[in-house]
Amino acid sequence: MNLKSINYWSYAGGLDGSLKVSRFLQLASEHGYDAVELCIGEGGDLHLDSTEAEVHAIRTHAEDLGLSVPSAASGLYWGYSLGDSTAEARQKAKSALEKMVRIASWLGAKTLLTLDLPVGAGVARVTSTWIAGLAARTSHARSGGLHAIVSGPWSSRTRARSAP
Repeated sequence: MNLKSINYWSYAGGLDGSLKVSRFLQLASEHGYDAVELCIGEGGDLHLDSTEAEVHAIRTHAEDLGLSVPSAASGLYWGYSLGDSTAEARQKAKSALEKMVRIASWLGAKTLLTLDLPVGAGVARVTSTWIAGLAARTSHARSGGLHAIVSGPWSSRTRARSAP
């Protein structure tokens, strides 16, 4: 079954997290979407420290509007990732991943998209540490009953070279 879906970042205020999730859900419903992809950020309504009750309230609101939440996304790894060169940043990324998997699961999502490398990061950032991070992500996602989708660099030249 195909669903017409929209990502939270697609609306004004989505990328910076200033758009209230309730408003996003209302807009998506009004514009005829069947599903939404909610985004987990540092701040805003859906963040790493969101409680289960807060996330369930968001999910319930979506369902009340006739919307499903088949996936969640996060760009948090643009600031730190499982493939970072420092152990401290990798630990922060691991902790964030555990929280993102938990939140995605609470939303009822089956897929978690994490954007790893900022535009222009290039092949130099694709290291054995990054590949190990991908393996860790897959393991964490499976433990939460999710599919893990990873987006590397946005340059088609770099993406082709960075695929493990």
